[in-house]
Amino acid sequence: MIGRTRWQTLLSVVLLSGSLTYLVARWWNGQGGQPWPVSPLVTVMLLAFAVVLYSLGRSVRRFVLGRRPPMDPLHAFRIFVLAKASALAGAVQLGFFTAQLLVVLEAPDSAGARAQAWADGAAAAACLILIGVALLVEWFCRVPPVEPEKNHPEGAAA
Repeated sequence: MIGRTRWQTLLSVVLLSGSLTYLVARWWNGQGGQPWPVSPLVTVMLLAFAVVLYSLGRSVRRFVLGRRPPMDPLHAFRIFVLAKASALAGAVQLGFFTAQLLVVLEAPDSAGARAQAWADGAAAAACLILIGVALLVEWFCRVPPVEPEKNHPEGAAA
């Protein structure tokens, strides 16, 4: 059985991804390389994916609460797995963009470095939003415990 994503797992992924990215980026800059550019489109796409994921999760939540017609359990499970994968992918990207931001902030002050820092910071914030939405959708997909049915009158043998 697949369980919900734990915050310790996400923190470990962020730290591992961030550490590796920081080491490689520092080495790359030491060799004379420029920081890796981050397009503003990355932030937009991460936020758009968070909106789509939320809408998918909301449909499952309405089904669980009984406000929607029957849903295929496999469809609901796929949305749960998508949310779990999104949380982990968001954690990897959060580590990546945060490490890049730190490396850029260490660089000499220039207009290009400031623009790069804003782009990295915006992408990291979008990753945080994606992780939050993914964890919320995982919670949406939780099914309440089933109460045992009482088919037999009190005192009757089962």
